[in-house]
This record gives sequence, C-alpha cells and structure tokens, in this order.
Amino acid sequence: MMNLLKTLYVKTENIKGKKLLILLSSIFAVFIIIGAGLGYIISSYLNLYEPTDINELQNQNPSDSQPVEVMYEGRVRFIGDDFYPGENISYMLVDNNGEQVMLLRAKDQKLEVVENLSVTVFGFPAKTMDGETEILEVTKVNITDASN
Repeated sequence: MMNLLKTLYVKTENIKGKKLLILLSSIFAVFIIIGAGLGYIISSYLNLYEPTDINELQNQNPSDSQPVEVMYEGRVRFIGDDFYPGENISYMLVDNNGEQVMLLRAKDQKLEVVENLSVTVFGFPAKTMDGETEILEVTKVNITDASN
C-alpha cells in the first residue's frame, strides 16, 4: 500500500505544463458536474411537499399554520402549583375586578418578576394536558403601570 502511494506521489509530482492543466481542468469539470447534480437532487427533494398551485395555498386550513401571538392586559397573580400539578402553571392574569382572564406559563422567571403588577403579556395560546383549560405561553411581558 505504501509503495502504491509513493509511486502515485512521484507520478503526480512529475506532471508539468499542458498535462497539469488538463488534469486540473478535468478535476474541476468533474466537481462542477457533481455539484450541479447534487444541487438538482436536493432542490427537487426540498420542493417535493411544497404547494405549487395558488388555489392549494388559498385552501390551506388556518389551523395548520403557525400559532398567532396574542396580547392580554391585567395583573399577574400567584396561584401556586397545587391547582395544576405537572403543568408548571403558577400564575394567572386577572382584570381590574380580580376576575381570571388567562392562566400563564413561562419558561423563565418573567412572571415572578412582575407578580402583582399591571402588565401586558404577549404569548401563544395553548391548552393544558387535559385539553380543557386554555393557557398562555408567555414570551414577553411589558409593565404598564408599576405604581399600582
């Protein structure tokens, strides 16, 4: 094996002039053909499930699209983990009368920071594990009035 590599190395070192130009051009052409072929295959594979008709785009169900971010205003109240065990829901949004507007869940400590403050919460609607109660996956919180 080593002898084969040595002889191949010696032969390539001896290529000069016109032969070297032809070798490099042919290697370049081979890689261009391989790249174009792979590009065509990948492009056709990625477009396989794309809608191609305008009517098909218009007839898509809106529920299949990505969820829309919504906004609610109110005060953030702590309710504890006892009401929804395993759901990571400890806060709810209440209106000025103290009535529940929405259950809140966040992946970080946003809600702990704004507890008992008037806020505007932004997020995506979701359901609890039982599928009955609607909650809000909070992505952003704006404090509207910190004096209250």
